[in-house]
Amino acid sequence: MRSTPRKSTVQSCQSAVRSAKKNRRMTALDQYERLESDGLWREKTGAQRRDVLVSFGHATLVISDSADRPLTHWSLPAVTRLNEGERPALFSPAPDAEETLEIADDTMIDAIETVRRGLLNARSTSGRLRFAISASFAALVVGLAVFWFPNALREQTLAVVPQSKRAEMGAIILGHLQSTLGQRCTSPRGQDALGAMSNRLFGPSAQAQIVVLPDGLEEAVALPGNIIVLDKSRVESAKEPESVAGYALAAFLDAEEKDALGPIIDQAGLRPTLQLLTTGDLPPESLEAYAISLTNSPQLIELRASILEGFQSQNVDITPLFADLESRGRLVPNQTNEADNQPVISDSQWIALNGICDA
Repeated sequence: MRSTPRKSTVQSCQSAVRSAKKNRRMTALDQYERLESDGLWREKTGAQRRDVLVSFGHATLVISDSADRPLTHWSLPAVTRLNEGERPALFSPAPDAEETLEIADDTMIDAIETVRRGLLNARSTSGRLRFAISASFAALVVGLAVFWFPNALREQTLAVVPQSKRAEMGAIILGHLQSTLGQRCTSPRGQDALGAMSNRLFGPSAQAQIVVLPDGLEEAVALPGNIIVLDKSRVESAKEPESVAGYALAAFLDAEEKDALGPIIDQAGLRPTLQLLTTGDLPPESLEAYAISLTNSPQLIELRASILEGFQSQNVDITPLFADLESRGRLVPNQTNEADNQPVISDSQWIALNGICDA
């Protein structure tokens, strides 16, 4: 039975639209930043549909469970309408994705279409405008890049890319990973356990998301937008939840210190990095190439002193992570754990997390 859609929480969508016409500087996303509605989400073909809450993030569509814990982030420019002109509307994160979202709320449907068109038009029109305005600046950057690149140009780019753009790029890379490694594991109770673990490790303000994929990653990977990706084997082989939490926390701390966007632009090179700096976009092929590199080259945890200190400050026992790394032949430092260790999730949540990939 289809659930009754939740009433949109925008105080007055019509008023927002009228004011937007008066103020051309207001973006489509600004109009709908507080809009949310119910939806029916299917993780993959044949899976049972789930009641979810749909809301707007920074250039992403956020799909959350009944406890407002994010299940997934969709890149708004990549969202595809599967049943054009029909109601309820059926959306997908990409043309070839198995994941679907059904929405009956007319206001939310119109908002998604409006924002998608706005973002796509912004890329084509204002992208060209920004390029024209910044042509002289770009020429100056190119000249200075002879002396400054890679460090100065790299650091300047990392400093100016906003969180909204990072979240969009992270969602796109995650989509490429899922197309190669399989759709992420999403048993409802397992997702609840991941949400609890994420809140315990990073806090709700980080808006972080832990994702478990079926195959292909050595340890853990942090993507822009605070998306932490784990391999199913890391979850199923772990003897205790602190081992899984250790991989996720180490990846998060590493990205927080070194910036998850850094490896992406390092691999992309000078021209794509300059394009990101001047137009706000990386070429799509650069993001796809980075996703491929993650599956081809092992991403190993670097056990720096700052990472170890992060475990202590978060009161997370690092011993299970060390034991798991050693069992796979990794060398770990001699470390005395002086933290006031606290559980990362409950026993029942740990059991649910162990079965997150059981459809």
